Amino acid sequence: MVKGFTLRLSGSFEREHEPGASGLPYSAVLEYAHGPVSTMAAFERNSAGDKDTFVAAKYTVGAIAVMAAYDYSRTFDLGGQSRAATLDATYRVGRVTLKAGYGRQRLNADVNHFTSIGADYVLSRRTTLYASLGNKRDATTDARTSFGVGLAHAF
Repeated sequence: MVKGFTLRLSGSFEREHEPGASGLPYSAVLEYAHGPVSTMAAFERNSAGDKDTFVAAKYTVGAIAVMAAYDYSRTFDLGGQSRAATLDATYRVGRVTLKAGYGRQRLNADVNHFTSIGADYVLSRRTTLYASLGNKRDATTDARTSFGVGLAHAF
């Protein structure tokens, strides 16, 4: 890390021998974190030629954090494209973190929308209880809602 910046590079010299494989895979990520601001820009290409570009930012003020992200993915062989943008926020109250998010994805010609709310409850430094509710409205199918609860433990 240099003055808040971190650069991560990854690649492979192993070529894929599958049909459509067109080169060596690689990725690069540039991160910046200083005070209340965190940002990230990433690019990745796999051996088939599919590419993904991602940028994100987070701003924290006290117990509130606001995050935004944009992702652009494209496939080499089928010409498919996906553009997704998200806006999220969290609010910490003691051991509880409340979460909310909205996302919009354009997948080729279709537009999909995502919304979510949730809460985390910290049991210990490494263990958290969580609950979340999400809704997805596809361009071509009925809206779907899902609910999840669980326990996360970091080893």
